[in-house]
Amino acid sequence: MVNEQEQCCTNSAKLYKINLVRIAFLLGIVFNALICVSQVATKPSGSGTQQDPYLIASLDNLYWLTQDTTVWGCYFEQTNTIDASSTKTWDNGEGFSPIGYEPSSANKRHFKGTYNGNGFEIAGLYINRSLKIYIGLFGYTENAHIMNLGLKDIDICGGSNVGGLVGSNVRSTIKKCYCTGKLRGTADNALTGGLIGYNYMSSVSCCYSTDSVEAVSDAVGGFIGKNDHSDVRNCYSTGFVQNWSANIGGFIGENVGSTVQKCYSMGDVKAKNIAGGFIGYNEASDLVDCFCRGNVTLNPYSYTYSGGFVGKAYRSGILTNCYSTGKVTGVTTVGAFIGENISDTVVNCFFDTEMSDLTNGIGTDALSQTVNAKNTSAMKQQNTFVDWNFDTTWSISATVNDGYPYLKSECFANTANRINLQQESKIVVRQVDNYIIVSGIEGSARIEIIDINGRVLLTKKVLNETDIEIEPSIARHGLYIISVTSSTACFQSKWVK
Repeated sequence: MVNEQEQCCTNSAKLYKINLVRIAFLLGIVFNALICVSQVATKPSGSGTQQDPYLIASLDNLYWLTQDTTVWGCYFEQTNTIDASSTKTWDNGEGFSPIGYEPSSANKRHFKGTYNGNGFEIAGLYINRSLKIYIGLFGYTENAHIMNLGLKDIDICGGSNVGGLVGSNVRSTIKKCYCTGKLRGTADNALTGGLIGYNYMSSVSCCYSTDSVEAVSDAVGGFIGKNDHSDVRNCYSTGFVQNWSANIGGFIGENVGSTVQKCYSMGDVKAKNIAGGFIGYNEASDLVDCFCRGNVTLNPYSYTYSGGFVGKAYRSGILTNCYSTGKVTGVTTVGAFIGENISDTVVNCFFDTEMSDLTNGIGTDALSQTVNAKNTSAMKQQNTFVDWNFDTTWSISATVNDGYPYLKSECFANTANRINLQQESKIVVRQVDNYIIVSGIEGSARIEIIDINGRVLLTKKVLNETDIEIEPSIARHGLYIISVTSSTACFQSKWVK
């Protein structure tokens, strides 16, 4: 028989277990309540007019903006850096709800206001809405103005019309904005880009993206997915771009009826069909003073049209004063500069025969044109590029852009915390044994090592130091970007470990 003392101990143990279960249950309720409470829609100060804009100072203010559609035509100014990493827990794991959308033609809710970021960042924004369209910080903009805003370490997944900053940008202006992180488009006709998914009749200038971009369908670019009758100037992208369909470019996937001037891309491209280091598919569009440095790879079971600069060119566009250096591989219709050219005119353009591993500039050309083929040494000499404007548009230096010509620009000179890659600088990055040596820095600076997915692997802040040694032990073998930002200059260089 069990004595009374043993029975008492047994009952106490059972009661203890029951109480533990109850406590755990209550703690779960409290935890979930705290998560819900963290999403507080706090109205910012201001009245939303041009003279008295709403002042977005916190994530709660930003959440308020997503919820109140009646203010989407107002004026906003960001007054602080916003940590948005907690958005990963929002809305049952779907994350941040984009500002501006169009669920149906009868229920349009576009953002038509003005948002001035004042040089501040929104960091860690998370969106996981793979079955939805119009995905980004701003889902759908129309007649909007967005400027001076940075998005850092984003993680965004959407169906189609997916961009880090804007999913669908219509008749709007975007200036001095940037995006870092990763994006993915999952639907047919993905229209996915590092900064903008779909850009229609809009102006974009002085912006950049370092995002890695992946999609399963058409029109995918490191900067813009599809650029439609728009103007893009003084912009660049550096992220890796990949998709399993057609019309993919390091900078723009599909470019129609548009002008792209003084822009470049550095990221590699991997695709199935119609891929270019800069533009995947170019239709009736002019490309002026642009270059790309990334490699282009079509998978061995793919179709055709891969080019170091443009995959396929059509309907009388004009390509002027441009060059490419990347290695190009594909099955058929492969060119170091253009895969297939149906009717575009090529004027004073160049490609690197050694880096591309090709001697033909155009795979097939209905106009029987040629592109200037030069070896690597000649591509790094100013006298090679006859009639190019090296006074105000181009510059060349052995210590910048690996010695290839680069673009002059002052777009980012006065934007807080951002890089002006094209500004003339004395900064030099070189590799000695297992170390990276950075020299030529004046004053304070931030040095970052960034992988092809846009992730910052290492950050080092320095002050009045010369010949700074960095041991990148955290980096595996592959391609990286060494980024140096100081108060007076900036620099970015490829590094292959």
